[in-house]
Amino acid sequence: MFRRVMTLVFLFSLLGASPCRGAEEKGAPPGSVLDLESCLLVVLKKNPSIEADRFKAQALREDARVVVANQKTNVSLSGSFERWTYYPDSRSDQTLSLVLRQNVDVSGLYRETERKALFAYRQALHDYAATINSVLSEAEQAYWKAFFARRKADLLEAVLEERRQALDLLELQLSQQLVTKIDVTKGRVNLEEGLLALEEAKASEIQALEELAWYAGGERLVPLQEGPDPVPSLPGSLDEALRNNPKLASARTGVDYSRTLLALAAKGRTPTVQLQATYRLWTDYTYPYSDVEENEWDLLLYVDIPLVDGGKEKADVRKNVNLVEESLRRLRAADDEIRLHYRQACDEWASAMRKVEVLERQQRHTDENQSDIWTLFQERLKDTLALMDAFEKDQQAKTQLVEARLDVCLAEAKAREALGHYLERVPKDRLEGGSP
Repeated sequence: MFRRVMTLVFLFSLLGASPCRGAEEKGAPPGSVLDLESCLLVVLKKNPSIEADRFKAQALREDARVVVANQKTNVSLSGSFERWTYYPDSRSDQTLSLVLRQNVDVSGLYRETERKALFAYRQALHDYAATINSVLSEAEQAYWKAFFARRKADLLEAVLEERRQALDLLELQLSQQLVTKIDVTKGRVNLEEGLLALEEAKASEIQALEELAWYAGGERLVPLQEGPDPVPSLPGSLDEALRNNPKLASARTGVDYSRTLLALAAKGRTPTVQLQATYRLWTDYTYPYSDVEENEWDLLLYVDIPLVDGGKEKADVRKNVNLVEESLRRLRAADDEIRLHYRQACDEWASAMRKVEVLERQQRHTDENQSDIWTLFQERLKDTLALMDAFEKDQQAKTQLVEARLDVCLAEAKAREALGHYLERVPKDRLEGGSP
């Protein structure tokens, strides 16, 4: 009886000291502690892939403006200087003119050229939006991996403390000859297994934090652990995904772009017409019979009609027919991909939710079972093997529950990517290639 009382006193002293020891061992990883929304804003601002696509869209926007400007009236100043060295007085003549040039679109060639540039810009915008959508989804998944890796590490630290207390109790009982050395060895093996599981969880957290930092352009971010766990909610529908996903929008624009290229190829031998008007602002001609006078207009009509091109137009048309077919196939592939990704995300979410429900019940049972066996072990009614088995089942149920909750969050992030929901976090002017 005295030995049992001393054992309980020692156990209670360990329980009272355990929070302090756990707090000393627990260290927060370095970095800015932010919630999910704040992390995604950092990623949106600093991710190099997002910035690269933004600059590409800006470049194509300016290219479209250049193409449009080329179709407008061009105004320039033109001057000339001519020196006659074989005259005794080395006479020189000068002129300064105002020149107006205007391309005339007689066949729709220039209009199709503008459409080509505009479709290229529009496709770059959709690709930019697709990059934002994809990168933010992957960044959110990295955020939740780090978040639940920390939860799992905290859980395993508590489990490890329980195993350490059990080993301390076994060593005390061994000194009192209540258990054998084999029982203590089992306790030490159980403790080492707990240490290994904790190290694996910490390594997973470090990997997830490094991945999150990569998405954030190298800035160290740490998920905020305070507050309630995320509420499970599967967003949207398949119709919404097919309507709003930026990859599909890019593929649709790609079809329009390739059809515009085909229309341009079909106009390969169309005439080009240009009007030019020259107004003489000033002249200094000393030759008495010169026909160049000030304040006069000189009009020029330039027409170019291609006759033979060596089969270039036909080859160009055949090439772009194939490109149109390619873009149609890519559109179909993108449609199938979005359907698959959204359905997979829904299936993964439903499966993870069922696992969460089962594991929550299992955890309650393993908690009760471990508590009962711990009491029986203290009263010498259960052996060490039963206690170690209860520890193992309780840890397994708890860690599997954490992993199932992670799977729920990952599935939701994948579903939001298929739906294009991450674009809702981006200002409209930013999606049009504007400055951040």
